[in-house]
This record gives sequence, structure tokens and C-alpha cells, in this order.
Amino acid sequence: ETNFVGITQAVTKWNCQVKRAEEIPEAIARAFYIARTGRPGPVVVDITKDAQCATAPFRYRRVESIRSYIPAPEPDGERIAEAARLIDESQRPMLLVGQGVLLGGAEKELKAFVEKSGIPTAATLLGLSALPSDDPRYVGMLGMHGNYGPNIRNEECDLLIAAGMRFDDRVTGNPEYFGRNARVIHLEIDPAEIDKIIHADVAV
Repeated sequence: ETNFVGITQAVTKWNCQVKRAEEIPEAIARAFYIARTGRPGPVVVDITKDAQCATAPFRYRRVESIRSYIPAPEPDGERIAEAARLIDESQRPMLLVGQGVLLGGAEKELKAFVEKSGIPTAATLLGLSALPSDDPRYVGMLGMHGNYGPNIRNEECDLLIAAGMRFDDRVTGNPEYFGRNARVIHLEIDPAEIDKIIHADVAV
């Protein structure tokens, strides 16, 4: 039998193999919890043929937490203060928002921040609806398939605030030349994305 768990380990957020029918409900509950919390991602539950053919009482208990799994790390207060300092000191800041803002349900918070700060805001392809396109501070989509204006702003800004995005190559192009005049604040739920492509001066 193929080692399906091993094959999919590199491309899933979590996976497991279920060998007993009575373990299926708990495995499915865990899978949905992990897939939908933190940074959403694919999961795999490999149910063996023996488990599929057996019968067992159905007992489903919703999973609310898993030991050693922290879906949303607590933000560091010192880093938030440092990010605020950089924003206050910047002369030409720019905000870039991605799908993470939408997945986190932070559209209202984003709009409030943009209205208060007045910072020009661009979006990635998957973050386009995070801020209404008729907002006067919205400047368009950034990247190789984006608009001219935000790409020029990215070259000229002295501070780039990246929220809920992973610096995909369709956004950055050659990372060596991306936002080369700017300091970077990276707001990202997945620590693995911090400094992966673009160095962050402050990561939250």
C-alpha cells in the first residue's frame, strides 16, 4: 500500500492515517480545525481500507484546541511599538495588503487604519477586495500584472508595510530590486514567511 501520509507531508499543513473506524470522527474534527485556523492550508486524512469497512458508534466532538499547535501567535508589544515608530518617522510610506487580511476578517481594521493614517494602499491580486477600490487612498494592484502607479510608489517609498501577504514572485519580480529604498514592516500570521523572500526590518 502506498505511503500516502509520507507522500503528502511536504505539501500539507497536517496529515494523519486512521486505522480504526472509531478514530475517524476525531481525525476529521482535528483536520477541519487545523485547516481553517491560523494560516489556512490543506490537510490529509488517510483512512485505511480496514477502517472504511468497519463499523463503530459515531461520536463527534468539535476540536477547539490542540496541544502544541498555536494557530495565531500573540503579537509582540515591543515589535508593534517599533513598527509604530517607523510609521511615524516615514516620509513616503506605502501599505501593501494581501489575502491574509481577508482570511483574518480584518477589513474593518484595515479601513480604519488607512483612514486614520492616510497611507497610500496597494493590493496583491488575492487581496484586491480588502479595501474598497473607490477609497481615495487605494492606488491599485502591485506586481508584474498590476498597475503602473503602485509599482512606481513601491520604488519610491521609504517604508513598506506588508500585511497578510507572502511576497510572491508575481508581486516582487526580482527580490533584489523590490522596494530597495524602503524599510519593511511585515505583518504575517505564518512565521515561516518572515524573511523568506524579502527581509523585514520589523516582523509582527
